[in-house]
Amino acid sequence: MNRPQTILVIDDDPMIHKLLPVRLKELNVQLLHAQDGEEGLAMANAHTPDLILLDVMMPRLDGFEVCRQLQHGVRTREVPVIFLTGSDNANEMSRGFELGAMDYVTKPFNANELRARVRSALRLQALVAALETQAKTDALTGLPNRSAFKHRLQRVFDRSRSQGTSFALVFIDLDRFKHVNDSLGHAAGDRLLVQVADVLQHEVAAAAKAAGRLASDFIARMGGDEFVVIVDSNEDVHTLMALGERLRAALGVGFPIDGHHVHVGARLGIRICSDWDATPEDLVRDSDTAMYAAKEQGKGRCVLFTEQMHLDARERVRIEEELQVALSNGQLWVAYQPIVDINTAQIAGFEALMRWHHPQRGNIVPDQFIPIAEESGLVVPIGRWVLEESCRQFVAWREQGLISDAQHISVNLSKAQIMHPDIEAHIVVACETAGLPFGQLHLEVTESVIMHEVNYIVQVLNRLRALGICISMDDFGTGYSSLASLHRFPIDTLKIDRQFTETIANSRQYAAVIQAIIMLADNLGMRVVAEGIESSEQLTLLQALSCGFGQGYHLGRPTTAEATTQLLRDHKDACCNHGTGVLIPIETAPGVWGERNGAVA
Repeated sequence: MNRPQTILVIDDDPMIHKLLPVRLKELNVQLLHAQDGEEGLAMANAHTPDLILLDVMMPRLDGFEVCRQLQHGVRTREVPVIFLTGSDNANEMSRGFELGAMDYVTKPFNANELRARVRSALRLQALVAALETQAKTDALTGLPNRSAFKHRLQRVFDRSRSQGTSFALVFIDLDRFKHVNDSLGHAAGDRLLVQVADVLQHEVAAAAKAAGRLASDFIARMGGDEFVVIVDSNEDVHTLMALGERLRAALGVGFPIDGHHVHVGARLGIRICSDWDATPEDLVRDSDTAMYAAKEQGKGRCVLFTEQMHLDARERVRIEEELQVALSNGQLWVAYQPIVDINTAQIAGFEALMRWHHPQRGNIVPDQFIPIAEESGLVVPIGRWVLEESCRQFVAWREQGLISDAQHISVNLSKAQIMHPDIEAHIVVACETAGLPFGQLHLEVTESVIMHEVNYIVQVLNRLRALGICISMDDFGTGYSSLASLHRFPIDTLKIDRQFTETIANSRQYAAVIQAIIMLADNLGMRVVAEGIESSEQLTLLQALSCGFGQGYHLGRPTTAEATTQLLRDHKDACCNHGTGVLIPIETAPGVWGERNGAVA
């Protein structure tokens, strides 16, 4: 034991205070002495002893009243009490036990009995303390755990509120911890967390020392790869942001794990706590919100909480709730945007895009609700509905003679969808129910999704491709994969990200990149679709680079199924009038080149 256990003796008899040190000498305990009940209560609250020996009969406050107040004290309610009494009255003893006493010792003391009862009480208290410490300690890192953090936060909050001071929470989440677990194993991940805990303790203590203050900050592991620091002092914004950047930099240098130098990095959210209308739970929520904002901004960020973040978080919750209703109430609909052969003006197919018309808010842009659908898991049922609806609509166009066997419908798959164990069954059922041949379905998956779980996702894509379904890599060029690694993936079509198309007219470098992508795709037997074509100049340059297909507002905006039906009829009539089947001159293709009738942005 690191320190001797402490016993507080509360008795108005001076002889008891002289006698007990002799009787308890061999127990190696520290004795504190109070001459009456009031003094005893004050000392108990100041020192929180391991055991209290309490006389029953005292002036002003007797032992029973002292015991009652001890049981109601925040710091003293768990301290065991042994009554000292000169009476063996059964009713008196019963009252003492009802008030919470654990034992009685009768005066005059039998030395052996006194030591035995005290020793037993101290052993029990030591066991309880050990169990409490264990319950509040993270077994892996040795840091305080979530339970200990909540207890400490409440204490710091209460003290700061009463004193009018401030403190701060720093919420920390590692960037690539899952990657370490998946690639090196969970044992390696555990060793990484231990090293992270050591780094945090060292850097927080060093920052406190550099600021010339006591290292009273509190570090806890919240679970998984999340940690939190209570900065228990009045620090300004600049000092706190400097601490956050210090921690971020320290966690970004890499860790030696099983012969590897592992880089993870971290995102940090900081909440300054000086508004006492909030609760401790609000402060934790806000620091987590700031960390989430750091996550949205990219890896290795440190962000200070603002009230706008809380409003944005509430808006995300509201949108998620309303999106649940939208799915069941028919507020969602599918828009169709043409994918065009840019050399012949032939409509090669359509991309199905999810849209939401809210009864009060009107049209909600996809950027506002699709990330929330993905984060909440709603993208799985919504994505399945989009797949079924677009397959059904495409077959309806075919039955009207507006679609040929050479054309296709493209549907996006999110990460949550493709990782879903029933994704293949969902796709097969959607095609077979609608009567759509597998070869007319193209599934679009972004680079970031493919690179998320490469081995697993490639297996899923191979199985889908074996059915005859075509796979498109969407947003290609955003930095996750490389041209050299394309052959690893079962890809039929590359969709060049719009950022390249937008700048092609002003940058020879982007034009050279697009040309390299087109040449490589041609060598690998892949088609190329340039996204985001919004001007005739961009179109002309892409034609000059031999890009096969294009998509964008210049070629046609996403429209309703009804407007798309009319577009297909107009296109069919124009083809017949020109006598060229489905191939018509660019400058005479109504509703495709530059015309946007019935468009819905």
